Amino acid sequence: MQKANVGLQEDIYSFAFASFIDPDKINEGAGLLERIPMNDDEITGLYLGALLVIAIQLGMMSLIMVYEITSPNFKIEPAKDYTIIIARFISYYMMHLNVEPEIRNGLILGKYCVNHPGIFKNAYYADSNGKRRINLMAVLPPFSLAVGQATIALIVEINVLIFLTSMQSLLSVIMSFAAMNAICKFDDMYAQALYETKMLECGGA
Repeated sequence: MQKANVGLQEDIYSFAFASFIDPDKINEGAGLLERIPMNDDEITGLYLGALLVIAIQLGMMSLIMVYEITSPNFKIEPAKDYTIIIARFISYYMMHLNVEPEIRNGLILGKYCVNHPGIFKNAYYADSNGKRRINLMAVLPPFSLAVGQATIALIVEINVLIFLTSMQSLLSVIMSFAAMNAICKFDDMYAQALYETKMLECGGA
């Protein structure tokens, strides 16, 4: 049976996702994921790091949404100047270019989990009748990472559309875009800060 290939970004979600893959079940070759044996502690560390990133990103977006809902100064208004319209449009477009790969990567990894659950470590077990079954507890962690990445990116993109629509200052639009973009790319920044994980070797595979 042919084994499927999946590309990985250089972010904590992809690194943690790849750590769950059984190195004995992957293809070998140029440009493909290398066989990187990892023990349970290393895998757990990467997974907990990814969950921490999810918590931070969701926490920041929750604070912004609370502000949008509760602040009397927050109002969604049409732009009063053409420069604001241009700044909003460019910010929306640039944010979409930054967020779209995150959404796409999360969907690809999630689909990979559904279509190839047997590629993960301890993915199968024998039931009482001796039949081979899928171990959901082995597939759920990588699937949760895929869902988390796509969901957070989507939340950020929607909130950028809402939040920047309230901005009437050119500088406010630019600064708000930069702040939202930093939240979206926090998973990349976290991955770049790692220096003691074997999964750095798989970046861009």
